[in-house]
Amino acid sequence: MKKFPVDITESGIRALLNTPDSYARRFTETSLRALLGHSQIKGTLTNQQNEFPPVPWDMEKLRAKVQGEISKHVFGWYGESESAAGDSTRKNIEAFSRYRVTPRYLRSDKSFAYAQTVFLSSKELGVTRLNSPTPVFVAPYGAASLYGKKSDEISCAQGATDANVVHTLGHLTKYSLEKIRRAVQDNSYYFNPRLRSPGGAPPFSMFQIYLTDDDDINRSIIERVKRTNLSVLILTIDAGAGHGGIQMMDDYADFTYASKIAGNLFADPMFNYKCFLRNRCVGSRTPTVLAYASRRLRIPVAKLAGSFDLKKAFTYARDIQFKGMAKQNSDKNPKSKMYPWSVAYLSRLAHTRETISPAYSKIIHRRGIPMVVKGVMSVEDATAAQQSGADGVYVSNHGGRFVFNAASPIDVLRTIHQKVKKTDPRFGVWLDSGIRSATDILIAYSQGAEFVGIGRPVIYSCVDNGRGGVRQVLQSILYTLRDQARLCGLTSLNELHEKRGPSIVHRES
Repeated sequence: MKKFPVDITESGIRALLNTPDSYARRFTETSLRALLGHSQIKGTLTNQQNEFPPVPWDMEKLRAKVQGEISKHVFGWYGESESAAGDSTRKNIEAFSRYRVTPRYLRSDKSFAYAQTVFLSSKELGVTRLNSPTPVFVAPYGAASLYGKKSDEISCAQGATDANVVHTLGHLTKYSLEKIRRAVQDNSYYFNPRLRSPGGAPPFSMFQIYLTDDDDINRSIIERVKRTNLSVLILTIDAGAGHGGIQMMDDYADFTYASKIAGNLFADPMFNYKCFLRNRCVGSRTPTVLAYASRRLRIPVAKLAGSFDLKKAFTYARDIQFKGMAKQNSDKNPKSKMYPWSVAYLSRLAHTRETISPAYSKIIHRRGIPMVVKGVMSVEDATAAQQSGADGVYVSNHGGRFVFNAASPIDVLRTIHQKVKKTDPRFGVWLDSGIRSATDILIAYSQGAEFVGIGRPVIYSCVDNGRGGVRQVLQSILYTLRDQARLCGLTSLNELHEKRGPSIVHRES
């Protein structure tokens, strides 16, 4: 079959493929790959880091590709299932189709600024201002190293940073948060302004925490988050103790029996101390991780390391993890037995500058970190989180994985936004669930979102092509976002939040 004619000089092709704008490079390379062929494209590049794996731009094509290449037992963990129990995931996606966009072509300013200032606020910590290079972030998800093919937590984090996108470190991961953080900071893209189009400071990172049943271990993990210089603690409140659903059960897709979800607990000094007290074993052989237990127990580190037992340690880790994951609450009574799992208590741990765990040397942090409550789907929960001292809410139904026939986050976003902003205009309102395109992001901002998380597109791209796949799918979405915004007369998504800003998105009745 004859290819579409390409009447452009080789020097012109080379210039397009090596433009400083990585999002434009992504678009050009995709077009020329089909027109010229991969081998010709590869020979034209001057920087091998600019080479792109062939990741589809259409998320449905990417999803179908991944589903066809891995077992149903793996895909069932994160797939978009539809069953008699409900179709929340699919409805999240379909909800965006009820919103219609009105273009505005004749605005004279055709520029577009990706950069987003993210505000968070609480009485205790005050206003936190974070500068993000882009208006999106990678939503937290765990067990990535079990997702098949090329998926891996470090690959995902590095790929997000390659695309100049804020990444969220998950709690249930193979690697410790410290190891993932180091891998991101060692990333060559992280410090190279030319490769980090559209420029500016490298993206910050965040951490999602699932609470355990042990307050001492929870405090230790939060202390580690601070010492690793992460910018935001995300408290997920919408996970039940089972972490599953009917479709997952039918596909035998429960990853929670695999030790690769416990990397953060195995690397925790307090966990290893408690594990030895209860089970006479530890989950790590690393001397620095075992030092606290060694001091408290007066047992040499080498002897503790000799008690390492992966299966026994993981059995303990799984037990305390899933007993704690459903305990989050809005109790404000310090004498209540549930108070250590309350938003009020946890926000104070996040906000304080004091060391909060005896497993670490006493220091005074430069500043506490803000805490955002993820999984908020009602005005009541949003108000409770705000009144309990959180710095922001994160509207999400966990990608539709838990509550059957759940409301779609995009449909409840505006009501939640209006309620919390009356109390504090700087209180943060974020969103994920159902984001599959650049237009979805634009719609989310129009309804009050101030930071938008991307989940399954990143998951699928990481499975398909690892680090390069994550970079590609985020660059594709961001390139299209700029195009869509310009066609709607926007120079920044912030214009959608201005009182006299353009009203370009309308919900169909």
